[in-house]
Amino acid sequence: MSDLPLYIEQSGSGTPMVFMHGFSFDSRMWQPQLQHFSRQYQALAYDARGFGRSPLPGDEGWSPLDDLDGVLATAGQQRAILVAHSMAAITACDYCYRHPSRIEAMVLVSPSAEAYRWPESFMAQWVAYQELAAIDMEAARTAWLGAELFTRVAADPDVEKQMRAMIDDYSGWHWIHKIPVSTGKLPDGGLQEIRQPVLLVNGDEDSPAFLDCAAQLAKKMPNCRQVLLPRTDHMCNMESVGEFNRQVDDFLQSQALD
Repeated sequence: MSDLPLYIEQSGSGTPMVFMHGFSFDSRMWQPQLQHFSRQYQALAYDARGFGRSPLPGDEGWSPLDDLDGVLATAGQQRAILVAHSMAAITACDYCYRHPSRIEAMVLVSPSAEAYRWPESFMAQWVAYQELAAIDMEAARTAWLGAELFTRVAADPDVEKQMRAMIDDYSGWHWIHKIPVSTGKLPDGGLQEIRQPVLLVNGDEDSPAFLDCAAQLAKKMPNCRQVLLPRTDHMCNMESVGEFNRQVDDFLQSQALD
């Protein structure tokens, strides 16, 4: 699908390993992982519509599931490994449920889940970001960087600089248009039908809502392993690069995925 209107970085060879970013970020959040995993896999990272260097969604019909399908098509027809952060975990799970023959395994990092009931306080804060973005986008970006999710950012100037660069470049389109993060919808019991091996990774200082969401996913997915990275929060892959990569390497090797 050469006409896929998405920015994609690709390096290495072998089994495709597709990295999917979280809300307000882009493929740059995966740079340490691309460098590491491209030694053994065909590593791809892409910017979803409205993020990073990909175009805005526009008025035409589109689906995050179709976009992921297009990214996988650029890697050929091999079965792929998905590594999805936060909101992207919703699309990854939807895709894995609908196209199980295409997916070898998933690594879900600080994941969101479609059926998870977020606390009222969490949703109220999300609405506040949307309302602020409609008035002052720059203020909304600044407030978002200071969110509870990123409590440890100030402790690492390099990570804070990388995050700020991505958030400053975020279009804000999804705040203003208030669309759902995924156009797919898993049926009741859909997670239980995902048989592929799944690794759930959170920072031990991630927000309570995301820790609870991951715990619920761990109970529903039949072939799931869960790990917590010490002294990290929502951006654990950026904050603890070596330990994150080691955990993923161990998981893939234990499943003989190479």
